[in-house]
Amino acid sequence: MTAYAKHVPSGVIPATGVRTWGVPASESWLKERVPLFFAPGGGSWALAVLVVVSLLPIAWTGAPEGAVGTAWRAYPMTLLLVALPIWFRYLPGAAAVSAALIALESGAALVVRGTGAARTRVGLGLVCLAALWALVGALLRLRARRRQAERALAAAGPARFPVPGPLPDGHGRRGIPAILFGVFLCLAGGAVLLDGLVRDFGTHGEAVPYDAVGRQWTAAPLLVLGSTLLGRGGSADRAARRLRDVGLPAMVVGVRISRSGHHWLYPDADETAGRPLIAFRARGVDTRAEVRMLAGGPTAGTRRALHDVDAHGEPFEAVLYGVPREGSEVVLEYAVHDGRGSRISSWLTAAVLLPRRRHGLDRWIPAGVSHRESTERMRARAEERRREQARLRTEKEKEKTGRDRRTNETAGGCGGTGCGGDGGCGGCGCG
Repeated sequence: MTAYAKHVPSGVIPATGVRTWGVPASESWLKERVPLFFAPGGGSWALAVLVVVSLLPIAWTGAPEGAVGTAWRAYPMTLLLVALPIWFRYLPGAAAVSAALIALESGAALVVRGTGAARTRVGLGLVCLAALWALVGALLRLRARRRQAERALAAAGPARFPVPGPLPDGHGRRGIPAILFGVFLCLAGGAVLLDGLVRDFGTHGEAVPYDAVGRQWTAAPLLVLGSTLLGRGGSADRAARRLRDVGLPAMVVGVRISRSGHHWLYPDADETAGRPLIAFRARGVDTRAEVRMLAGGPTAGTRRALHDVDAHGEPFEAVLYGVPREGSEVVLEYAVHDGRGSRISSWLTAAVLLPRRRHGLDRWIPAGVSHRESTERMRARAEERRREQARLRTEKEKEKTGRDRRTNETAGGCGGTGCGGDGGCGGCGCG
């Protein structure tokens, strides 16, 4: 387990202008979150149910009577509708644009087909309702991002600072794998779709037209997943590039690790009234260890002021660079004890903040002492108790063995002088 120092030594926090986030400012930041039913997780699942329910009546109605060949006009909107729940979760900007287009298209189709089949009208109405719901939710999420950024900048103050370096390797490659894989999937889906389109047009006018529905269904997941990865990768790359600005806001925060492995930002490492604010998941390539030496020597003063903590039980102090909001990348610098406990070095973590809400963390109480030393003392006491119990068991076994030996000697000795005289043991009976 990494021995995080409770507080960072002098030299990590810039000398002037850096503020602690603080509980009051963080509470106002929390109030800017979207309602729970518009949150990325729960909202995307609810939207997925709405999309499925809206497509069922349209699918049951089937194609118009007399229609031949493949229907291409409705395919783009169907593709946007299928992608809407995923984009709502990961790409709120794209979800807002696509939801507006779907709402306009379905609303216009509902007016034009007012005398059509009842199932079709119901399906189009549900599609319009789902699109409007997604549009409102996506716009609220974008507004929440902007408002949270404003709150965070106000809490950080006007001072700006350069990001410490060198940054972890994961920061330099942020978003690139997703972009490459997304481009590959989009090209594959486009090739499948183009093949079906060419075959359909090639058989135009024949008695039996080509049916490209299979090609459409094959291309749909490739295009949806590819576009999502492409958008996610592009967003992550832009967020990483923002950290390369000349100066960034900085705040002193607390960091606590949940059992799921997510790191949660707290408004302070000492104030127990603070609540978990926002989380990130740091991979191995997102952290650079021992960037610079901060303190050395196991002096009593250093140990008392910079004791290590159990990061699952209480937050440790860190300096945050960047704007804390959903989708933003930040850099945290904090202090870590080495394996021997004689040195403290600076570590850097660069990660993207996630819109996660469930943390599973309870209220915490500051330990005030070194977690590692406390664990070692408890382990030593447990070992001492084990040795003492083993010693007592050994003594009891020796006493039992001695009693058994004395009992055997008494039972096997002479029981009397015998009948034939007094010279030795002759048995107990007379012959």
